[in-house]
Amino acid sequence: SEQSLAWRGVSLGGWLLLEPGPSWQLFQRFSEPTNGVDSQELSSKPLRCEWDLMLRLRKHPDGLNALAHHRQTFITRDDFVRIRAAGLNAVRIPFGYWIVMGSTRAGQRSRTAKSSGRTAKTSKLRWPSGRRAERDPYEGPALQHLDNAVAWAEELGLQVLLDLHGAPGGESGEAPCGRRQRPGWSWRQWRFEESLRALRIVARRYRSSAAVTGIAVCNEPSHEVPTRVLCRFYDRAVRAIRKAGLRASTTTVVLPVFQRDLAPFVSAWEAVSKRAHQNVCFEVHWYHCFENAWNGRTFAQHLRAVQEHAEELRQFPVVVGEWSLALGCGSCPTRVSKDEMMTLFANAQLAAYREASHGWFFWSWSDHPGSAEWDWQQAIQKGLVPSRQSLRGELPSLPALPPLLNFGPDTASPPRATVAGRRSRGAARSPPRDAAAAAKARIDPLEAVFDEPASDTRVRIGDTVYLRAFHGRYVDVEGDQVRARYGDRGQWQQFLLCPYLASSADSEARALRDGDVVTLLAHTGKFLGMTGKQVTADWSAATPSCAFLVRTAGTPCEVRHRSVIFLQSQLTTKVLAPNEGNPADREAMMGNWRSFGEWQELLVEKPKCTAVHPPRPRRRSSLAKAVASPAMSPAMSPAMSPAASPCVPTLQLPSSWSERAKKAPEATPLKKRRNSFDGEDLDRPAPVATPNRKRKSVDGLGATAGALLEAAAASPALVNLAVTPGRKRQASI
Repeated sequence: SEQSLAWRGVSLGGWLLLEPGPSWQLFQRFSEPTNGVDSQELSSKPLRCEWDLMLRLRKHPDGLNALAHHRQTFITRDDFVRIRAAGLNAVRIPFGYWIVMGSTRAGQRSRTAKSSGRTAKTSKLRWPSGRRAERDPYEGPALQHLDNAVAWAEELGLQVLLDLHGAPGGESGEAPCGRRQRPGWSWRQWRFEESLRALRIVARRYRSSAAVTGIAVCNEPSHEVPTRVLCRFYDRAVRAIRKAGLRASTTTVVLPVFQRDLAPFVSAWEAVSKRAHQNVCFEVHWYHCFENAWNGRTFAQHLRAVQEHAEELRQFPVVVGEWSLALGCGSCPTRVSKDEMMTLFANAQLAAYREASHGWFFWSWSDHPGSAEWDWQQAIQKGLVPSRQSLRGELPSLPALPPLLNFGPDTASPPRATVAGRRSRGAARSPPRDAAAAAKARIDPLEAVFDEPASDTRVRIGDTVYLRAFHGRYVDVEGDQVRARYGDRGQWQQFLLCPYLASSADSEARALRDGDVVTLLAHTGKFLGMTGKQVTADWSAATPSCAFLVRTAGTPCEVRHRSVIFLQSQLTTKVLAPNEGNPADREAMMGNWRSFGEWQELLVEKPKCTAVHPPRPRRRSSLAKAVASPAMSPAMSPAMSPAASPCVPTLQLPSSWSERAKKAPEATPLKKRRNSFDGEDLDRPAPVATPNRKRKSVDGLGATAGALLEAAAASPALVNLAVTPGRKRQASI
């Protein structure tokens, strides 16, 4: 029966806990303050969560009526019918504690529904005076909506996972729990006893329902909550739910593991619970679009991460409680269209999540128009995800992780392991050598499937390159400002690698190596250099401020396409990176660090041969001006002299430079940022990758993406990964 199968469903986000994405209409309607009603502080505050919205709704004459209408109409029986028709078998219902108990205040025992399960009377918010804490501004209880959802699920044969999405006090300081409280939130604000009472009420109320096959004790608890404290709460929650009548034989208790490594948490849980509980599973949320670690990945790296998730799912009882089709800014469409990328990404995740013992839930059933990556209904309409019976069939799998290809003889000696951490701020002025960095220097054949590199992967003096920062955004130049703002590549992101010191203008250019000193010529015709701690593009000729030392960490001596490097100012000895630590100016490129850490990593990429290049000097005389050794300033330290510095090599000027420069068209700055793919020839129209109106192949992929994967799978280096059918839910951990 459907009740015995792993969950395969969607979350009903934005219904009983309001969020700006799925509940966009309500947030948009009340985004403007009410004239003469809202205080100045309230009117200037953006609406980021249900708490903020409720403060405004309670001041608006029609606010509470609008909320009641939203709860009545946002999700109806027709939605459950469509969910069933789409081939799904379950719904996950996020709700705030106030739906069950009404609003409460810190330090006060809440008014709960009676033990019989009848709905408590509607709460009336009062603002007490004195030192007593004010009630939370939420409106509740509203258990009738949960009652309707469970009844519809029973009628249509769907499973229900009840999710306490917003706990009293907040299980985190983020908006998904109902209130954004950053900065200043502490895990001690989480009211654990009230959370347990909410779980008891829900468990007692729906203990006889065959549709309720799961209950989640909270949502995305902060990593600041000590692991042992969280495990103790989970242990008490499982005991309370079982005692209230939801039996282990019929209902799974879901324990979220958020921003924590799964294996260590499972060990900690077993130590606290003594393995006393049956039919519990862990919940993970795998989004590929949040945080810098995901934004810095290419599309191929996202697909590799999906494969790694499949391996992890085989080890523990897990439900993938939330996932989407959204990708980080580093995954830009190149050889395939955006829709084809999302189609492939959807099929890859669905194939991997079949390994989850308890299934998966997509976030969300509905969202803002034009947000197919977050909206299952829109994704079906665009053909991005399978539906109906095709959801239950075998989905195409990705090629297995192939052996990474080394660059060649330069990697003969293995990298040395570093004793100090990669983020060490010690006095060492060279980057540590470690195996992790060496792995980044290897070639993943899947990269070429989606992003065709230049024919020569070696990065040479005189090449045009892109520099991608650790968070997936490319270094760009606008005017004299140097920033890292966008995840796509265009003319503003192109730099010409020039030698800082050139003694022989007739020798061939060689590949860039660790220890070389270079200058970077932007599309504006200006060189990058240091102005204090800030990187600017304000030099017409290369000076000591424009000299940057190329350093590698664990990579071969030769720098290649997609190699990780560090750029160290020859003048200040500081390492370049985006100013991530300053929220007010985090896009600016700075030379303010002595460490060689992940924040300072830059990925070097080469465009195709037909890409637009920054303007090269047109005459030999102007080239000499650009690369000539500058006069020694009296203020310069003797240590900065080329003769006194052993790390300043003499780089050779390519003999073909002048011939290429004469043919290169002069590139003018763009009036606005270009979004075009860098590999298209400007002399001919670029091929337009249009999304498929419907899937044209059996496996659910677009024709282009399918052909690319078939070619990749045919490579001897790639072996197909066998994806086993979804297993039935495990009874115990």
